[in-house]
Amino acid sequence: PSDPLQPITQLNQGENNYFSRVVINSSKAYVIGTWSTELDTYNTSGQLGSSLEIGGIIYSACHNIAKNKIYFYNTHVQENAKIYILNTTNNVVNILEMSDAICDIEIHPLTNNALISSGGDSDYIKVVDGTTDVLLSQSNWIQLNHDHIGEMYISTNNNLYALITEATLPSKPGIETWSLGSTSNTY
Repeated sequence: PSDPLQPITQLNQGENNYFSRVVINSSKAYVIGTWSTELDTYNTSGQLGSSLEIGGIIYSACHNIAKNKIYFYNTHVQENAKIYILNTTNNVVNILEMSDAICDIEIHPLTNNALISSGGDSDYIKVVDGTTDVLLSQSNWIQLNHDHIGEMYISTNNNLYALITEATLPSKPGIETWSLGSTSNTY
């Protein structure tokens, strides 16, 4: 009988290296090396390409396929966190400074804007324009009923599920939902 396991090829190695995430678009794989401010790129054949300087240590990523952008961020920075926005068509990185921490980034399926949760005392989900990379004004943010918004998930029917990690008493941790498809909710 043949071995049912597929062969695995090691693409990169290094002492004390830890690769935390891989984001793949149609022509490249972008690999986050945790102890580096660079991304390694690999072509579709698995060959190492160039390294891209991002400008900060990153751990997480969110891919905006419609806008050819990848949002890289570090969930361990508690104040003045940054979003490193890579345009995959020209390899230009825009850096967007936030006033607080970043817990999660998801892409709004109808507007292709980036939704950012901060996990702090704010009960807002911030919105970054998917075309211009500009943080929209607070009037365009999504206001939830609870603060300490952590991870988010967007369902196939355009409902946003926000994990409330801690809450100011008398509230308790839980999950809050928001309809992204509603005509009154155009964020």
